[in-house]
This record gives sequence, C-alpha cells and structure tokens, in this order.
Amino acid sequence: MCALDGFCCQGSWDASCVAEVEQFGCGSCGMGGVGGVAGAGGSAGEGGSGGIDAVCEAVSSACGACLCAACVDTLSACVDDARCLAILACTERTSCQGLGCYAPGTCRGVIDASGGPLSLSMQRLGAMLGCSISSGCPCN
Repeated sequence: MCALDGFCCQGSWDASCVAEVEQFGCGSCGMGGVGGVAGAGGSAGEGGSGGIDAVCEAVSSACGACLCAACVDTLSACVDDARCLAILACTERTSCQGLGCYAPGTCRGVIDASGGPLSLSMQRLGAMLGCSISSGCPCN
C-alpha cells in the first residue's frame, strides 16, 4: 500500500486509503476476518494519525464493530502501523494461525520484512487479537 500511495503511510490514513486497500488488491475491507479491518496490507512504514476513525466508519461486520467498541486502543495501534496491517492481511489471505504463520509458504516473508516475530508490529497484532479474544468479539 505504501508503495502505491505513500500518503497513507507518511500522512494520515483516511477514507481514501481504506478504499485503495481493495482497489490495489492489498486486502479487503468488507466482511470477514478481523472485522473487515484486517485486509489493509502495506509495506514497511508507519501510518498516520486518525486511521482508526476511517477504518471504524468502513466496518460492516460484527467482529469489526466489536473491535471498534471494545479494543479501540489495540486496534488503533495496529491500524496506525502499516507493518501490523501487512501481517494481518497476510494471515487472512493464507488462513494461517499462530506459529503456523511463521512457516514458509505462509507469512514468514511478511513477518521478517516487518521486523521479525518479536517486532513491535507483531506485538501490536498480538495485543489486538488478545483483546478480541478476551472481549468475546466474534472474530475468526
């Protein structure tokens, strides 16, 4: 995403960035996955402020609504981190789970490009998924 529209990673993640996720084939902001939020893949770099507002406005699933209500802080941290979103998009695209996502043929390359399994981006993703589970959000 960042290579296609640098503003989304260097400026502010806005409604245009959300729309471009599907337009550029980076993921899906529709139903499924982690509230339809997950598909916003990108390359290395940080997102801008205000991203959570645009994402929550675009959410149309029960999972996403739950995340926007119960896990807004952890969701916001991931949305504002293009690397976190890239990993999340990959996990949805490959349907991998847990440690299986660090296997060849799944998301290992995306995780490594995002700083590795112990990176801040992975920590943000883990916090968001942990919040989703503890809040009882109906997410996959």
